Amino acid sequence: MNYNRIYNQLIDNAKQRNWTRKTAPEYVERHHIIPRSLNGSDSVDNLVFLTYQEHFLAHWLLYKSSVGINKSKMANAWFRMCQSNEFQIRNGKHYSKARQAFSDNNPFKDPEIIEIVKCRMTDNNPMKNPKTAAKVSKALKGKMVGEKNGFYNQKHSIQTLEKISGVNHYTQKEGYIAPIVSAETRKKRSLARKGKLNPTMSQLNRDKAATWKVTTPSGEELIIKNINNWATEQRISPHWLYRNRHGYKAVKL
Repeated sequence: MNYNRIYNQLIDNAKQRNWTRKTAPEYVERHHIIPRSLNGSDSVDNLVFLTYQEHFLAHWLLYKSSVGINKSKMANAWFRMCQSNEFQIRNGKHYSKARQAFSDNNPFKDPEIIEIVKCRMTDNNPMKNPKTAAKVSKALKGKMVGEKNGFYNQKHSIQTLEKISGVNHYTQKEGYIAPIVSAETRKKRSLARKGKLNPTMSQLNRDKAATWKVTTPSGEELIIKNINNWATEQRISPHWLYRNRHGYKAVKL
């Protein structure tokens, strides 16, 4: 079967009727004659309006007629055409075939492609640009504070805490291999931190200097000057106070 010839006939028919979303007698979808993933443009000459059946068929024909890396791209596009909406109903057979084609032609099964993508993500990471990093930081500043934080005034359940700690932690799972940090990397990290304040220690020092109102599990209210020392004397973890766990509640005054 000549898939290219059938595809060209389909496109020629669409061009001749010259439909738009407003003039079409039924639901239509915009289609790039040369797909954007194959360097097609958004110009009027490269666009036609197809019915959803025609659109689905067009992407199937593109998949069947493509080779090499382009086949992977077209398999992905065809698979995406199987996502239904209120105007489109795909049957299980279509979905199954498209999903299989996408899986068979997935470029990430090729170690060479994986390595190329890894390099791109490392070398072209926009967050390495100080201007971009500063812009993102400014945009996010204050958006996760207080009530704006999605987890504000909530607590992890006991089951969740058990999952993320102790024997359930991923580092305790069978087969886990701890990453090996080279001496060179440790030295780089040490030099990067040299002369800088440790934010964790700075916070602890501020907490030590602050005055706290502590409510014990029995309901007793205490005014504590050094919350860390007090927790040590009581043989409890300071985190019980900071995180309001095990019946303790601490409020900085």
